[in-house]
Amino acid sequence: MEPWDDSFETVLRPHLMLLEPGLPMAADLDLREAGLDSLTLIEVLIAIETAYEIEFPDALLTGETFRTPSTLWTAISTVRDVPTGQAAS
Repeated sequence: MEPWDDSFETVLRPHLMLLEPGLPMAADLDLREAGLDSLTLIEVLIAIETAYEIEFPDALLTGETFRTPSTLWTAISTVRDVPTGQAAS
């Protein structure tokens, strides 16, 4: 997995209300424990789709995708790597 870019943390971090400011966002951070709930998950999804100009396919709208920063970044990378007009699985 490639390391995430600066935009990723800029988009995600404001939605993690329980992650103390200044603490690093570890790849294996449990996003739910950091404050991601069902409402903020939708906000994160919209913010990511807007920032990266992508659309998550339904197959990636799972709890596993939004489990950690690493799993979320992997999903973003997968969607960005799919040629336009093809669905990611």
